[in-house]
Amino acid sequence: MMAAKVLQSRGHAAEAWRLFADLRQAKWARPDVAPAWDGEPLDGKALLVADADRQIVPLMRMARFLGPAAERAAKVVALTDPRLVAPLRRTFPTVDVRAHGDDEALPPVDFVASYDRLGQHLLGDRDARDGFVPLLADPERVARFRQAAAGGGPRIGIAWHSTNDDKALPALGDWAAFMAQTNPQFVSLQYREDAFGFAELEERSGGKLARVEGVDHFHDIDAHFAAIASADLLVSISNTTAHAAGCLGVPVVVLLDEGQVNMHWAAQGEADWFFPSAHLLRRAGRPWGAVFEEAERAIDRLGR
Repeated sequence: MMAAKVLQSRGHAAEAWRLFADLRQAKWARPDVAPAWDGEPLDGKALLVADADRQIVPLMRMARFLGPAAERAAKVVALTDPRLVAPLRRTFPTVDVRAHGDDEALPPVDFVASYDRLGQHLLGDRDARDGFVPLLADPERVARFRQAAAGGGPRIGIAWHSTNDDKALPALGDWAAFMAQTNPQFVSLQYREDAFGFAELEERSGGKLARVEGVDHFHDIDAHFAAIASADLLVSISNTTAHAAGCLGVPVVVLLDEGQVNMHWAAQGEADWFFPSAHLLRRAGRPWGAVFEEAERAIDRLGR
């Protein structure tokens, strides 16, 4: 793990991810089910895709490779977080998508692979953004959310909180100042928004923050995806909402604090190595107000 993080910090994100994929595959080895897939041809074969680490962010990020796997294999069975079953079935109708735990009657398979190992072999040496296929949000919900928010100007979704205490985040006052001096409509896409200061942020921004009524952004990920897809673009810290926007192909400005090195975002530059729609802004020792000024310029470019 440490070697992968060193590679990531030096700007070698793809190499770091491939090393990380080896570690995750070893963690999830299931010799009792079938041998690990190591890139062999899948013609006429059945493949089981799952992961011991069931955190929703890595599952949704790597789900994009289920489609290419289904094109190669006779059958693909994918175990995932129960909240992701509906959007993955919509996006990959030929894949047998099931919730983790729903594996009592699994069909016989020839190979098993973690989600990261799946991407590692299917991507090869190509740029991770090549052939990007976004996950599909529920079109009826997207249309309904857009109709409910009909009005002039662009509609920008925001997410401002993370449950990871190691992150240095902009204060609500920084967000409020940013919202007060820009013209777009703002909508909360923050999970557990009431617990994390929605009312205060709405008041301090002069009432410029709306919510997507009837959506539980934490438990109902399919509705959360539709709410994200109904926005014109997002501004978010690094959290589940930012990753979901990248998975959906929705333009997202991601605010990163210094020292934030992980397997997710590119360690250098504004372009992300994995999501074509992500624009990365780094604090780099500046006040958050200066970062939000840069975010305004990014919004102008992305919104054209």
